[in-house]
Amino acid sequence: IGYQTPGNIPIRAQGDGTVPVPGWTGEHEWTGYIPFDELPMVLNPSNHFIATANNQVAPNTYKYLITRDWSAPYRAARITELLQAQDKLSAADLAAIQGDVYSLPLVELAKYVQELPTDDFLSRRALDYVKAWDGKMTHDAQAPAILEATFHALVSDLFEKRLSAETYLAYRNEGGGARQFIDALLDDPQNEWWDNPETPARETRTERLKTALQAGVNFLGTLYGDAPPEWKWGRIHYATFAHPFGSLKPLNLLLNVGPVPTSGNSFTVNNAGYRPEKDNYAQRAVASMRLIADVSNWDATQWIHTTGESGQPLSAHYSDLVYKWRDVKYELLPFTREQVEKAKANVLTLKP
Repeated sequence: IGYQTPGNIPIRAQGDGTVPVPGWTGEHEWTGYIPFDELPMVLNPSNHFIATANNQVAPNTYKYLITRDWSAPYRAARITELLQAQDKLSAADLAAIQGDVYSLPLVELAKYVQELPTDDFLSRRALDYVKAWDGKMTHDAQAPAILEATFHALVSDLFEKRLSAETYLAYRNEGGGARQFIDALLDDPQNEWWDNPETPARETRTERLKTALQAGVNFLGTLYGDAPPEWKWGRIHYATFAHPFGSLKPLNLLLNVGPVPTSGNSFTVNNAGYRPEKDNYAQRAVASMRLIADVSNWDATQWIHTTGESGQPLSAHYSDLVYKWRDVKYELLPFTREQVEKAKANVLTLKP
């Protein structure tokens, strides 16, 4: 097994390419490309697996700059944890990894939120769900909605007034930077970011978290009423597969697939990224296809994709896979001619 970073990655005389520079001085020209033999690679590692999820693949000591835009490490860390959990892995185990919605950063936030003191009745009821949560962001669970709403309220409370409106929106929507920064702040109760510079007093971590929890509870209460059992993650986090003409009513009823309540977020192995909106966290990133290949028996290969096999809206196969995809279930993908013939449903013959 192997991993190889390919392509021409420039070496710059100065700077790292992340911001505009004077192009007329010649001081920031490319001086060449990273030699292929020095690009990140690995062959047959001693741990017997390779796992990546858009995370940083080169160590901080790597002498060249590839990018500063790596994804947060949570998904890769969780994949590695699950791969190392047992000596042998079956196809079912790999399916469970592909569908995993355990959120490492949200579990960390829950540790601090669940201990918050509050006199608010709704907040106390919300905390009951947080305390009983198993860390999995399933679409029918309440704790993920409560914690994500709390997180976004905290991001707004800490950063919105300290950054320009444009910078704040970019920071909030990018997601990974804010998530990692909050993660680090939680372990540093004396950090100056917990203080509100607009007040004479010095606020504490507990006070800012309590304020964020209350704002998150208010957000969910405004949407779904004073009934925490109704605050399910899938009510604000859902996937809609929109056709280009689906924005026109009533064509949306025929052409669009969804909304489908979905599990996970940007930092779960089952990537379900979103940008927080004022009344929803609609999913924007998906695992467009999942595949588990059995190289000892290609006919046992399993796969699934988001909606259906057909692009014809009136076909029975236009959207028949969407809930299997959501629930991380699979279809067999026959490989040999014998199995393809056995599994065929229709034959289309094209003659010139």
